[in-house]
Amino acid sequence: MTEQRPRPPEAPATVPDAFDRLAYALTGTPGVTRAKVFGYAALKLHGKVFAATSDGHLIVKLSPERIAELIAQKQGQPFVGYGKVMRGWVQLAAVDADAWLTFAEEAQAYISS
Repeated sequence: MTEQRPRPPEAPATVPDAFDRLAYALTGTPGVTRAKVFGYAALKLHGKVFAATSDGHLIVKLSPERIAELIAQKQGQPFVGYGKVMRGWVQLAAVDADAWLTFAEEAQAYISS
């Protein structure tokens, strides 16, 4: 049976609030830690970044096929960092604590496989 993690109690007021709630929900998972990556708040699993904030959005590491699907559905866009598209990363469109948790869990599963 899959263990259910507590969901953040309400929609976030700000991006830092949303990321704090996301981090709170996931850092209880063995191997998940908070970090700073290029000045951005991030989450790592055993040292590998799987989610971070950038310019007020959540970015997550996912498969190329999943990224293409999210872009086609207008749920995300390619993540541009330092002037170039960063392969393997997608920037999510909405600031929504529940959606962020779902996508971060998906990214965590992706990098652990």
